[in-house]
Amino acid sequence: MKITDGNIKALVKKKRLRLNEPMAGHTTMMVGGAADMFAEAENYAGLNAVLAWAGKKKLPVSVVGSGSNVIVADRGIRGLVLCLSGLFKNSEITGNRICAGAGVRLGELVRKSALAGLAGFEFAAGIPGTVGGAIVMNAGLPGKTTGGIVRTVTAVSLKGRKRIFTRKEMKFGYRDSSFKGRKWIITEAEFELKKGNRRTILKRIRKLMKIRHRTQPGKPSAGSVFRNPESAAAGYLIDRAGLKGFRIGGAEVSTKHANFIVNTGNASAGDVLDLISLIKMIVRKKAGIELKEEVEILGEGNGT
Repeated sequence: MKITDGNIKALVKKKRLRLNEPMAGHTTMMVGGAADMFAEAENYAGLNAVLAWAGKKKLPVSVVGSGSNVIVADRGIRGLVLCLSGLFKNSEITGNRICAGAGVRLGELVRKSALAGLAGFEFAAGIPGTVGGAIVMNAGLPGKTTGGIVRTVTAVSLKGRKRIFTRKEMKFGYRDSSFKGRKWIITEAEFELKKGNRRTILKRIRKLMKIRHRTQPGKPSAGSVFRNPESAAAGYLIDRAGLKGFRIGGAEVSTKHANFIVNTGNASAGDVLDLISLIKMIVRKKAGIELKEEVEILGEGNGT
């Protein structure tokens, strides 16, 4: 269905377009206000229709996947928030390559590739994001990142132009990629893996999962809050500053890993953002290092 002013009510009734959608339910931190509009695109036709309508209305467009690396401000997000579903949650293995939609969760690809005896995706075990977000952020571990195994990326511009990017055209860095800036919406990606021993691959995955469970909090969070500076790990600097367990409202610096801020049950986005600001100020004062956020902050104001 083409999105026009005349059928907005029909789309809302069918829940394909939701107004004033609470974003706390779409993020792993479970905080934040509402998006003016929230739409799910199930295929390219639907995606192009949404983008064309948003462009006509001059609405800003934000894309949210699993919401694992996002903090939505208390006043919410103006414009349209887009989520990819349907076709964009499919994945397929051909030989030593796996093609996946941007909405596929990394955990699914880790399991699927391991069971097929393909090595290379083990580093993503326990990372709660989707393919699209992992590429944008170049998610991974030191020396093993999403950018290191991606072969091609298919993306759509805000004007609906579809393009396939080859490995040579993409730039990846520490928690960075050429896709940051929201000029392109990633829709699919192809990864190149290596043949391996299924039992060995599964063993590596179990080992990494045990480490993550032991060192990372189980409460709602947005993952690592800060990038690691060159001189020392962000968690180490925050711990040395005496901030483990420190709270503002319902937001707490995790006692398991200081580079995580957890929602103890009643946190607001304002609590989280105020705690981020405090951490940066104290680490700057005590260690002389300016921490930079790894999480993406979306929306207006911090609610304070």
